[in-house]
Amino acid sequence: MSLYSPPRRLVIFTAITALLSGLPVAYATPQALWSDVTRAGASARSAATTSSPVHQRRVALRADGLAAFGQARAVGRSSQTAQTIELPLPVSGATRFTLEDSGVLPPGLAARFPGLRSMIGRDAEGRTARIDIDAAGAVHARVTDRAGDWIVQPETPVKRAPGARSRHSPAIHVVFRRADAPAGPALRETTPHGGGLPTAAPGTRAGKARTGSGQLLRTFRIAMSASSDYVAKMGGTVEDGLAGVAKVVNRLNAIYENDLGVHFQLAENNDRLIFADKDTDPFKGLGDDDQLVLRNAAVAAQTLGRENYDVGHLVHAVASGTAGLAGRIGNTCLNATRTIDIRPGTKVTDQDYEDGGADKAAGMTGSADPFGDTFHVDYVAHELGHQFGGQHTFNIADPGSDQREPDAAVEPGGGSTIMGYAGITSANLQTRSDDYFHGRSIGEIRAWLDSEGGSCAATRVNPIRTPMVDTSYPSYVAVPARTPFELAGALSYVHAGATPTYTFEQIDRGRAQTTAELTDTGNGPLFRSRRPTASGSQTFPATGVLLGKEPIGRGDTFPMRDRTLNFRLTARDNLDQLAHVVSRDITVDVVDTGAAFEVVAPRKSATLSRGKAIAVKWRVAGTDKPPLSCTRVDVRLSVDGGESWLEENLLTRVRNNGTARFTIPGTVAPTMRGRLSVACSDTSTPFFALSPGDFRIR
Repeated sequence: MSLYSPPRRLVIFTAITALLSGLPVAYATPQALWSDVTRAGASARSAATTSSPVHQRRVALRADGLAAFGQARAVGRSSQTAQTIELPLPVSGATRFTLEDSGVLPPGLAARFPGLRSMIGRDAEGRTARIDIDAAGAVHARVTDRAGDWIVQPETPVKRAPGARSRHSPAIHVVFRRADAPAGPALRETTPHGGGLPTAAPGTRAGKARTGSGQLLRTFRIAMSASSDYVAKMGGTVEDGLAGVAKVVNRLNAIYENDLGVHFQLAENNDRLIFADKDTDPFKGLGDDDQLVLRNAAVAAQTLGRENYDVGHLVHAVASGTAGLAGRIGNTCLNATRTIDIRPGTKVTDQDYEDGGADKAAGMTGSADPFGDTFHVDYVAHELGHQFGGQHTFNIADPGSDQREPDAAVEPGGGSTIMGYAGITSANLQTRSDDYFHGRSIGEIRAWLDSEGGSCAATRVNPIRTPMVDTSYPSYVAVPARTPFELAGALSYVHAGATPTYTFEQIDRGRAQTTAELTDTGNGPLFRSRRPTASGSQTFPATGVLLGKEPIGRGDTFPMRDRTLNFRLTARDNLDQLAHVVSRDITVDVVDTGAAFEVVAPRKSATLSRGKAIAVKWRVAGTDKPPLSCTRVDVRLSVDGGESWLEENLLTRVRNNGTARFTIPGTVAPTMRGRLSVACSDTSTPFFALSPGDFRIR
């Protein structure tokens, strides 16, 4: 269901009568839109853009395959039937998506540029997609499935002859998992001048959890300016530049709609902000980020009129690296007290920023490679997040950098969510940002939207009921230090079409992290954010850390002392443009008993026989006494090295005295990857320990 899309019509892709000549084909049918190609099959083409990974599938889009799409736009608004398109899968084959217009282009702009399409789609397997098609016949798509996101994009910019309606040869596209994409260029981000979050609501300013969001859906008219340097990277024409910013906005919507209930639509007449001619480009000769930000605020106001947009942002191409800046932390819906006349050579003063930075169009992102998901997510979504009231969430304090924000530094190292600094610090957790906001950031942005930052947006009530967090799960638990624990939660009253996902994130602030090695200093974050999953439970440290697949002390480490840990469960129903996010805070009281609760037998590489009595031994470590008072434990078996656990316990609620005997049923298949878990039976003390390494079951 879409609140923003016009009526659609069915588009049937016509059959082709022959395979694509000169290109080795791995699969093809009479109606195939895509066919596989080898590197040799396109040797005459230029090298792939730096946003393409090494591990990828290369496919050719049939030359006339999307001709019907462009022809269908005008009549497509008079029918209620759905469009469909086939997209290649990351390894082989393809899947068909039913599409709706995603509402990126307003009616007047869409009528003037009928070759541009921005859509949202879903296939029969429940995959969701954001898809853009430009006038040259290039396809850009980001698809989400259970294994993560994957991308479809041109290998090189797709061009057509002037006046031509379509290409005369197949366009080579690449398909790859987002996790395989290379890191983008390092971000140069200067500190926003002035500003701050609303002082009237200090609790929400601190990112305090709300019971839910998505009840009120907001639409912001976004004025996206594009410098001539950016337009040249996109192909050189106004239509090329507009296609570029439409892709940016469609990708932003996938994130902002899902996490915040915010939809972006390009401002009517946004094409007037696409500067293809260097001689008339108002950003020509401006090299400093603060100059570009203030200039954009003035250009948007003078070109469109302030009453015709709610937020603005400039995309720009720079000679090297990446640059980004927001004029203020929270500037949506604001109008500058005066227009700052910025010309080449102008020195920006603090007073200029005080006056001009608090403007809804005071924001910019520039990159030497302004293409693809890295640019859209790691950089544009990040800078726009500042404009919507989000602060930096990473906790590493790198020498020479002033970008750590103590009020919001809840992610270890460089962080991994949108408002972190993934890949560009001395304590990187990963090379790229994950495409979601930390629960802390969601709280900050909600606070800004509920104040003046959302006052100019068009609003409507979400017709789907907001789900609720199941309150039967405890909101206060206690665990021993040096010991893994597990948090759990679930949604109730979930819509039939929802695919709920959950993540538990620590929201403690404290001392800055100064080294790549994460240690417990008594306050601050110990656990990184993990991508939302369908599971309503999460271990700390993460399973990968406990099994030795990730190093301890990089993104997760054990609490080592008496302290309180605060977590936020963020639950998403992932209903595309009608999504909800609900949250609940959980307090974890850590008790230092002097030793870790741990399993000591069976040992690694031991051999256990099915049907025979076997002893399991563990160190109780004072957990049976107050204040933990865990008197009973459960014993579980894994046959895949601890990745998953058999549904039935080997033992249930046996005494927590350090030893018990169990029998492995004969129905369990032999394996070299046996593992035991001993866990406290009480949900108010959800700690556990794993046996030390895999053992053999025969």
